[in-house]
Amino acid sequence: MAEETAPEESLRSRAAGWSSAAGRIAGAQVAAALAAAHEAGAKHLALTPDVILVVRGSDPPLVRVTGFGAVGAERNAWSAPEIGGETPVTAAADVYSLGAVLAELFPALAEELADCRAADPAARPSAAAIATRLSGPIPATTEAPAPPTPSAEEETAEEPPAKVESGPELAEAPKPVEAPKPWKRRGIVEPVLAVAVVAALLALAGLAAHLHGTDDDQARPAPSVTAVPSASPAPSTTPVAQTLRATMAAHLPDGAGTLYLAMRDGKALAYFCDGKKVEAWYRGTAADGRIALTGRNGNTMTGEFTGLASSGSVSVKGRTTSFKIPAVRKPSGLYRSSAKVRNAKVDGTWIVLPDGSQVGVLDTDGVPGPAPRLDVGTGTTSIGGSSVPAVEVDVETGAGLT
Repeated sequence: MAEETAPEESLRSRAAGWSSAAGRIAGAQVAAALAAAHEAGAKHLALTPDVILVVRGSDPPLVRVTGFGAVGAERNAWSAPEIGGETPVTAAADVYSLGAVLAELFPALAEELADCRAADPAARPSAAAIATRLSGPIPATTEAPAPPTPSAEEETAEEPPAKVESGPELAEAPKPVEAPKPWKRRGIVEPVLAVAVVAALLALAGLAAHLHGTDDDQARPAPSVTAVPSASPAPSTTPVAQTLRATMAAHLPDGAGTLYLAMRDGKALAYFCDGKKVEAWYRGTAADGRIALTGRNGNTMTGEFTGLASSGSVSVKGRTTSFKIPAVRKPSGLYRSSAKVRNAKVDGTWIVLPDGSQVGVLDTDGVPGPAPRLDVGTGTTSIGGSSVPAVEVDVETGAGLT
């Protein structure tokens, strides 16, 4: 039996022998993918030639970016200088890494993307600007053949503008200032704009899959996409979520308690408890990689988030604790219950963690105490001999978030 060929390969292994023009196609897609993620409030912070995958046999090349948040802010050969230091890490760190990767694989792009590697993060262009630059006209300093001379009929024919249909939740892909006409080199047609649009959608789909707890990126089959020249209308696309939806939870250091965070459409909900009698709720926002929540009695929760983790500080009754909590997948998460048992009003809340442990507080007529064990499989608990149902907080449907 013939050995099955992987549907994708890394940009590092595929780029050998590519022209700088092919590098621009790939680079525009990666930049568009990062721009879509940044717009959704996430950062990659671990971009290398090995996490950029090329669909095998695609011509022109189609790429997607994997590994969002998988490594965190740890330094590698392509990392921005601020990673691992005291300077706050922003989306500009991804732009630095993009410039470093493309400069290494395609020396002809090094000078054009020199500003991506500026020491000052504020001096670097945005990922959207790089996508626009790479999908625009090729500079004279970049290796590229002259486009074919158009015929008299081609000169007089009006070229239809590129158009992308979008729904209310579609993250816009950057648009080039001047879309170049298609031209061929070694059988490669350069539909940069359309490919960048598809890449941005694929990036968001892959990012959403990470957040929703699907299998590893490498295990998923490559998406089926078709590229069209930038001079023709791009295909219609199905809207994808523009904002991230994620659930995160973990025990805090030194037995300080357990913390849960849910993010949906730019809004955030958090719950803290010690499993005995102390609990606190927080509500606020999650946007541009930052969370800001408040609760009763001056309680606050602030920090940063990426696709797979959140870190910052949370205050409860005047005590502030640092936290770093990872994303969790179902059935881990938060469960809530409210019922009347033997004329007593009971309200219970449970945080269920990936290792199966759970921590919760049960309030009975205003008196808090440890929550009984929750049967996650049936979604019920036993209170005073009665079976009481619990509702799972679900960032996808919004259930339990109000």
